[in-house]
Amino acid sequence: MSGGPRATGAEIERALAEAEAVLAETTRRRTRLSVAASLLCLGTAVVLLAAVAIAVRLPHAAGIAIALLAAGGALAGLSTGLRRVAAGRREIRERERAMVTAVNYVREVYPLVAARESWTGPDREAVRARVARFPIAAR
Repeated sequence: MSGGPRATGAEIERALAEAEAVLAETTRRRTRLSVAASLLCLGTAVVLLAAVAIAVRLPHAAGIAIALLAAGGALAGLSTGLRRVAAGRREIRERERAMVTAVNYVREVYPLVAARESWTGPDREAVRARVARFPIAAR
């Protein structure tokens, strides 16, 4: 979007449409990452319980070795998975920061553009309502 008073209603519309798409995408991704983290933890818990059951039912060295290998594999998988989830969450935060910056700019300039382009009351309210759906700062 061009600078300040030079911004146009079309540029504001484009910026809001892009920000709305980013908001929807980051919301979906955040939900998927939360589900993935929960499933990783649940899967690890199941494998660890199975490892304990193996160790109890097969108390000789082979059973304990199998249990330790299963537990180690589960914990390694959990660690790798949670690192990927954390990386995904960092990426989401970066996208949200850029989105919030763009929307905060729209918050500042749309009253000026509305006055210059003689927007009607409903047009102003529509933009105000769309802008209000966004956070003022990134999470």
